[in-house]
Amino acid sequence: MLPSKQEIVDKALSEVNFEAWENLHREYADKIAAQRDVWPQDRIEKLERNYSKYFELEKWLQYHSRHVMTADLHDGEGPKRILDLGCGAGIFLFICRTLGHHGVGLDIDSGMYRRMAEILGVDWRASPVLANTPLPEEFQGLDLISAIAIKFDRLDYGPQSAEPWGLDEWQYFLRDAASRLNPGGHIFIKPNYLIHPTETDPGVFFKDGRIMDMMRDTSVKATEHFDFLIPKSAFA
Repeated sequence: MLPSKQEIVDKALSEVNFEAWENLHREYADKIAAQRDVWPQDRIEKLERNYSKYFELEKWLQYHSRHVMTADLHDGEGPKRILDLGCGAGIFLFICRTLGHHGVGLDIDSGMYRRMAEILGVDWRASPVLANTPLPEEFQGLDLISAIAIKFDRLDYGPQSAEPWGLDEWQYFLRDAASRLNPGGHIFIKPNYLIHPTETDPGVFFKDGRIMDMMRDTSVKATEHFDFLIPKSAFA
């Protein structure tokens, strides 16, 4: 019998070093508080909100457990090799590790994310994902490449501009990712909003609507939350 979402979360929670997690949370809260007489109040309040939300561990375990289930990583079919792009603190990979999988997470350099991942026992590496640029050559023979709530398709980072990726850039990325997968492997995409939804507008994920059509057309599984599981064969 497959584990439920709550069972997946509970198993992950049982392996967390909460003392180290809360110590790191307090350290970053203290760093922000130390700037109260230096930075404008609105900046302080924004930083306090943003940093605190990243430490709401159970909330993020609940969020990522859904992705684990969509990608069938809870089926007990044996360990899988995973590359998680734009991994943040590595919480998705942490859940995967508690289920017996092996993974590496990539994100732009962040001391906080690096230390959070270390507490969670996640292999975290600083490496940006750039338009029309292959992923690091070392990543081959993977069973899953995930990109969850990512913004690397619109970052003003290095040689990349802030202009969102178009269809060509996404197709390059997906072809390159597919080439790293084992037969039967998948790419798991959870796009992030380009324009967030409002009461009257459903929001926008991509500037070019053809990108969303491509995601839907190539997926073997698509959810109401706009999670897309794309097989290697769609871009191999």
